[in-house]
This record gives sequence, C-alpha cells and structure tokens, in this order.
Amino acid sequence: MTSSQTTITAPTLDLLARPSGGFAMVAMDQRESLRQMFAAATGERVGDETLTGFKLAVAREVGPHRARPWSTR
Repeated sequence: MTSSQTTITAPTLDLLARPSGGFAMVAMDQRESLRQMFAAATGERVGDETLTGFKLAVAREVGPHRARPWSTR
C-alpha cells in the first residue's frame, strides 16, 4: 500500500456488545421476557402501554434496515 491509499475499517458491533463480548437479545413478540427486562432495569413492572410504545419505537428504528429477500440491494 502506498502513502496515498487509505485503509478502510469495516464497522463492528463492539459498541452494542456486553463487556463479555456477547449480545443481549429478545424477540419483540416475547411480551413477558420484555416485561422482565424492563422490571430489571427500572425496578417496577411495566404495563402494556409501555411495551407497545417500546415495540413501536424498535420497529421505527429497525424497520428501514430489515432484510428484504426480494430486493436487489
């Protein structure tokens, strides 16, 4: 590589990983698992309204990046 070439670093998921290197994941259709995670984080049981709001927020953020098997990207 010459001095005029630039090295491109591929993005990683390191910022999303736990200190152990693993990832915490939950399916958005797992209502009680989500409820338990919220309770662990907040110290209180959350209602359906909170879960619905969270699921909608996730869908808005992740939706545009979803895999589309029929697309050519």
